[in-house]
Amino acid sequence: MPEQNFRRASRPPPSSLRKAPLPPSTTTTAPTPGLKSKPLIYAICIASIVAAGAVAGAMLKMDREQAAAKVKQQEYREQLLQQEEAVSSSSTSDVKDSAPATASVTEMDYRKPIESLEGRRGQLLLQKMQFERKIAALKESQARQREMEKLKALGKEQGAANPAAAPGEQQVR
Repeated sequence: MPEQNFRRASRPPPSSLRKAPLPPSTTTTAPTPGLKSKPLIYAICIASIVAAGAVAGAMLKMDREQAAAKVKQQEYREQLLQQEEAVSSSSTSDVKDSAPATASVTEMDYRKPIESLEGRRGQLLLQKMQFERKIAALKESQARQREMEKLKALGKEQGAANPAAAPGEQQVR
């Protein structure tokens, strides 16, 4: 019988099997106010992080673009200076010659864009001519269709007026 006593000793007393009552704060059935707002708070936090990243990225992009623009501007100025030096070294030191020299430098600066615009103008003129040809061809085909419809209408009228006439023979007015 010592085994039975051992089993009884290992089993907790029946009074401890009862569950202890829950604290009053967890027994309420109303949801806690913080649970519904947590997803909203998380969403706002994530959106603010994304917005901060976008602003920082935009600032970095603008800084890079400004730096690239400064480099291009500096290269352009150096190129102008080199062109002015080349023009001034080839021309005499006369004051009258210096004004046309600067004009030729600015003329050289605008030559490439002007050439590209003239090329584009030529392309557009070719397209205009092609469209005008297509419009003329369309008008001609419409005129032919109208003539054919008139002839068909005349043929039907003549056929109705002369039922004795042969179907292959039509009178032309």
